[in-house]
Amino acid sequence: MIKMLFMTSLTGSVISLLLILLKTRLLKKFGGTWYYHICLLSLLLFVVPVQVDLSGLMPQRVIIEF
Repeated sequence: MIKMLFMTSLTGSVISLLLILLKTRLLKKFGGTWYYHICLLSLLLFVVPVQVDLSGLMPQRVIIEF
């Protein structure tokens, strides 16, 4: 339960930080309405548990036997 809460908070925080850092570029390219809806979706990430599987990004261990 605690792990899921932590991962939900971490995911929402990362997305929110990216939106804040890219705000001016996103507003120029897509407009204010689009940015508003994306911000609402990022707030939804704090409420809805989302699990991200990063195991595919990690290199697998290679064991060489002689």
